Amino acid sequence: SWQVDADVYAVVGSVMAGNNGNIYCHTSGKITTVRTDNTVSWVKIIRGNGLYVAAGNSSYGKYANIWISSDGLSWQEAMSSSACAITDIAYGNGKFVAVTGEKTIFISQGGSIWQSRSVSMNAEIVGFGAGKFVAATDLNAPYSSADGITWKRCSGNILYASMLEYGDNKFTGIGGSGWVSQSADGSTWTT
Repeated sequence: SWQVDADVYAVVGSVMAGNNGNIYCHTSGKITTVRTDNTVSWVKIIRGNGLYVAAGNSSYGKYANIWISSDGLSWQEAMSSSACAITDIAYGNGKFVAVTGEKTIFISQGGSIWQSRSVSMNAEIVGFGAGKFVAATDLNAPYSSADGITWKRCSGNILYASMLEYGDNKFTGIGGSGWVSQSADGSTWTT
């Protein structure tokens, strides 16, 4: 089991990221700190395209950081940007998409080269399933995209969601105060 001195923001397999800037790896029955940077607060860690991808922000403000690793032990910086802070990240259709809560996303085909793109939404959270990315804005508006670049406003709302996942053939947005929003196709949402 995991026992570390940090608020845990994400665990993927044997790799964990915390709000204290550390990335940990659980191997051979012990936890090892493999990356330390007390200027970064990690938002999420995901796995895709054979990589672990950790997304976070500088403790100095709006300064996005993305680090990658093929084994969870050795990490390298893939991107840093002072444009805006990352609020969530997802992987699907061979792409990584990081949203910022502003009209900017960061997108990568393989994980090592990232591009900033302007979009028409202020997405706070993002998920992937059924062949598409789905995002929710700070105003509860759902959007979907097959390629992570072109986004379409969907019907309904994803109320106060802090998490967006796909499972059991449906998307689910879970928010504070017990709000649950769901969609079978990512395009029509009910609460």
